[in-house]
Amino acid sequence: MNRHALPLLGRRQLSTLTLTDIQKFQRDVTEGKTKADERTKKRGRAMVKGGPAAATRATLVLSAMLEWAKWRGYRADNPSKGVKLNKPKKRERFLSGDELARLGDALTKAERQGMNANSLTILRLLLLTGARRNEIASLRWGHVDLDRRALRLPDSKTGAKIIPLGSPVLTLLAGMKRGEDSDWVFPGARGDGHHVGMPAIWRRVRAMARLNDVRMHDLRHGFASVAVADGSSLYLLGKVLGHTQPTTTDRYA
Repeated sequence: MNRHALPLLGRRQLSTLTLTDIQKFQRDVTEGKTKADERTKKRGRAMVKGGPAAATRATLVLSAMLEWAKWRGYRADNPSKGVKLNKPKKRERFLSGDELARLGDALTKAERQGMNANSLTILRLLLLTGARRNEIASLRWGHVDLDRRALRLPDSKTGAKIIPLGSPVLTLLAGMKRGEDSDWVFPGARGDGHHVGMPAIWRRVRAMARLNDVRMHDLRHGFASVAVADGSSLYLLGKVLGHTQPTTTDRYA
């Protein structure tokens, strides 16, 4: 909203918005008209690039806002109904055995260099659990069940979820110290929240491993592809990953 909707439509009256305006909004974000790179706080930085994927997400958020406005009676209809969203590019990036080895070496080297331990542990857990980034970053000790070898998440993108843990994950978690004043497994350096500094560390580790085209989310794909290659059923994999639709897991076949 702040980085796309307000700069492009913030001065418009709600009642004057049309489907054509919403379509143009998506096109403008796609073309990078809201592109920005600026400091936000003493150590903060906002990097907005735009592009097709960002435009689609921004348009969906805007559509939800307009639906809320309709529900509240601020206008009679939702002008975004019928907007043609950008067609997503199918991008499945799986790490090969050699790439996984290079990534492991890079994580070990980063650890020796003194890079943030929380970020490195989170990256390792993403590789070893197939969990989503925020599921690990926002993990609480109350969700960790070492006796039953599982993470029991009360909420996730698809609702309550249980993630089984292998021996390497149990070893990582068992070796961590639990803070006295926080239930976060990975507490933030400042404030009461959880750790959020993984992206910067990930970019450095990725460069060290010569994997510049790999996203953090691709670690989840890597976990899934290894599981399927090792003989795990798609049904079982879908349960572990938290997929609600079998077709979501079929791509790993």
